[in-house]
Amino acid sequence: MKTMVFADIEFGNDITTIEKNIDKLTNIEAEIAIIGCLLWDNHSYEKISDFLKEEHFADEKNREIFKIIKKLLDQNILVTPVTLKNHLQENDLQGINNLTYLNQIKDSTPSTHNAFQYAKIIYDLHIKRSLISIGNEIINNSIKNQEDLDSTSLIENAENSLYNLSEVGNIDRKHIPFNEALKNAINIISVSYKREGKVAGIPSGLKDLDKKLGGLHKSDLIIIAGRPSMGKTALGTNIAYNIASMFKESKDEFGNQTLIDGGKVAFFSLEMSHEQLSTRILAEKTKISSDKMRKGEILKND
Repeated sequence: MKTMVFADIEFGNDITTIEKNIDKLTNIEAEIAIIGCLLWDNHSYEKISDFLKEEHFADEKNREIFKIIKKLLDQNILVTPVTLKNHLQENDLQGINNLTYLNQIKDSTPSTHNAFQYAKIIYDLHIKRSLISIGNEIINNSIKNQEDLDSTSLIENAENSLYNLSEVGNIDRKHIPFNEALKNAINIISVSYKREGKVAGIPSGLKDLDKKLGGLHKSDLIIIAGRPSMGKTALGTNIAYNIASMFKESKDEFGNQTLIDGGKVAFFSLEMSHEQLSTRILAEKTKISSDKMRKGEILKND
């Protein structure tokens, strides 16, 4: 049996081997450290509350302790080994209501300044364990296929599982000081002032649209709605082409790249092939009908 070794974890043809390897993707020390950080300084919770959840903990004991701590801090209740001990007893969590054990966790914490890093490790390992579980599920569903699903349905189920996992939390969406937020806002205003047309975001190439939206911005979800054959795809491909054709960036002496204009574009379509989309753009820029191109009804000059 052929086996591939990656990052000190073996993946063989035996599904049981994969399940055993999930246990390797744990860091109990980091879980204890983050609990210790919270017991030392309740304000450490502000650094991690946006993304770290109790289900991200691998150890059941640590998971239950963090769950109670999170519940108390969300209610603005002071959390110390003494107060936590009483709440653990109320929840009948046997074996983890010992005050000595909680004090040991608190005293073993290296530094509360590293709370975010500990939480990031726990979150990252949870994502990796979940990815292995999803992979295992895909293998089982593909082999056994008890629901008699076709390949398209299996792909959709896998995509749905990955999408749900991506929605678990986002480490990048953490709180930032107001002075940093203000600095970012001023940078956007500065870019807008320097850009022709005074557009803060990425210009779509359509002046009236840019005037309404101020360009395309990160995190925006823009939906083009309309009845069939009303030109939605044509508008989308035009915007994509305009942004890509305007793409320009500079590189400083240290090799850092700065976007000057436009952007790199990826266009996804569920109804048209890449050849059809390319033909549409070609037709738009050459002013030659795409229908004539497909039928070969073009002249030599065309």
